[in-house]
Amino acid sequence: MNTIAIIHWKDIATISDESMAWFTQEQAKTKGKEVYNHDHLTIGQVIENNDEFMLVASTINENEDPAMYSDISMIPKCVITNIEYLK
Repeated sequence: MNTIAIIHWKDIATISDESMAWFTQEQAKTKGKEVYNHDHLTIGQVIENNDEFMLVASTINENEDPAMYSDISMIPKCVITNIEYLK
């Protein structure tokens, strides 16, 4: 599969604060809204695309036989917000 794609996805974030270890429910809601907007994108060759995840390699050494892959990301489908196929 030689499909190149841009995958937009939301990161799973942890609520933390160096000055606080414990939060009230309201504080957690406020902090949660602050950390939720972690939008990311990954660009690379799609190695696998199934119902559960996309496996994408951002670096490919095509001088090897077979080609060698690096910077591989496994992105769960539940966090993907958009996919743009380039090739």
